[in-house]
Amino acid sequence: MSKSVTFSSEQEAEKRQRSDKGSIRLTDRDVSSLLWVGEQYAIRIDQLAKLLGRPRGRTLTDSTTRAAVSRWTRGGLAKSRKVMVREPGFVWLTTRGLREIGLAYKAWEPSASTAAHVYWTNQVRLYVEDRHPEFAWTAERTLRAGRAMQTVSDISSHIADAELRAGGTVVGIEVELTTKSAPRRESIMRTLAGSYATVWYFAPPSVLRALERTVAALEVTGQERIRIYPLERVA
Repeated sequence: MSKSVTFSSEQEAEKRQRSDKGSIRLTDRDVSSLLWVGEQYAIRIDQLAKLLGRPRGRTLTDSTTRAAVSRWTRGGLAKSRKVMVREPGFVWLTTRGLREIGLAYKAWEPSASTAAHVYWTNQVRLYVEDRHPEFAWTAERTLRAGRAMQTVSDISSHIADAELRAGGTVVGIEVELTTKSAPRRESIMRTLAGSYATVWYFAPPSVLRALERTVAALEVTGQERIRIYPLERVA
């Protein structure tokens, strides 16, 4: 004769905890934020505080932001660490996190050589989206994934840091933190000017003048399509 087994409330809770271990329930805000971070490669903690504060236009406290990151890392969706000693840490998605929100990218981690570019590209996106939420941003990571599906002959030598669809216009976005050689600058500018109706460059003061000289060397059509803005605008 079989014997029925009953569980106490404590035993039931323990059983549920074991079955849910390593997983979390995602909110709509979690999903949208994880998608944003996945598209942008990574995000710095202070930027994440602003991202999580949307759409109310507020910045979350450090403790609230870190609590969200802790949930993601416990669930195996993200990792977090400091890249530069005197700066806030970065957060990025694991392979599991990318798959959870439907992104087929390879896992990627920020380094000392890539952190600044990721940070400033994020700043540009936050700046544009806060002021023009109707514009559609396509990140470099998405553009690269699309290029991988094309034949070699279809792939140009340079991929923009992002594309911005503003009404019926597609804008190329470039974040230029270091001064490239003059031939390389001109080659990239010609490629972008030939691909987009408008190209927005964002650069620090040390790079602005070199970019301006290169624009001046282009034909009139190229000059009309390139716009150069100081990086401080999006700080």
